[in-house]
Formats: sequence, C-alpha cells, structure tokens
Amino acid sequence: MITAQLAFYNVRGVQLFGTSLWHTPDLLKNSEAYLEGAFFTDSFWADSFRPRTTDFVVDYSSAYGRRPEKIDALAYDTMKLVLGILEDPHVTSRREFMRSLLATENFQGVAGGISFGGNRVAQKEAFIFRIQDGKIEQVK
Repeated sequence: MITAQLAFYNVRGVQLFGTSLWHTPDLLKNSEAYLEGAFFTDSFWADSFRPRTTDFVVDYSSAYGRRPEKIDALAYDTMKLVLGILEDPHVTSRREFMRSLLATENFQGVAGGISFGGNRVAQKEAFIFRIQDGKIEQVK
C-alpha cells in the first residue's frame, strides 16, 4: 500500500525497507517499479545460495515431493539443535538442558545461524533480500 501512496504523491528517491511479510509471490505483481532497490528480511529462502540450505532443499524435496517452506526449515533446525543437546552425555536434567540450550552460540542450521542471549530469546541470522531489476535476490 505504501508504494501506491508514494507513487501518487510523486515521492522519489526513498529507500524502502520491509519485513518478512513482504516475502510473498504477489509482492512484485503490481508495484514492481516502485519497489526497485527496496530491501527486506526473512528467516528462510529455499532458493538461497547457502550450501547448507541448498542441500536441505534437495533432500527435503526428494523426501516429501515439494519444496520446503519457512516452517519446515525452522522445525528442522529446532529439532537438530534440541537432539544435539540431548545426545550430550553430560545433559541429564532439565536444568542442564536449559543451560546447554542457552549457551548455544552460532549453531549453523539450514535457516542460518542461531545463538541465545542472556534474555532467553533466540538470535537468528536473517536472510536479506533486495528487489533488483524487478526480481527478488538474496543479498546475505
């Protein structure tokens, strides 16, 4: 909606930044020209150039007959992280599990890196996108 308003008022040269809500197949349908150069983030992209993500997409597609979506990648990373902690012979209680989970630093999943800060909130590495030449491309 903002791009239509910017066009209506002939506002030019404004750098647009969006959220993961922009990451839809319809994003460029009616406002491609107004979004040129805009940036947005998301937590997963099946077309990523990250090798770990690419391998996951190939394996997932072979196993399930469809490309993975964001929730599939996040669930996979969550289980991989949790099972890795549970396999540690030193983790024998809920308290030790929680301590290990919160001590996680730069766990490399298919949806990027995950770390925990002191506030118990996961810090995730974002996929950063740009609208370039009328297409969505991954920047980072």
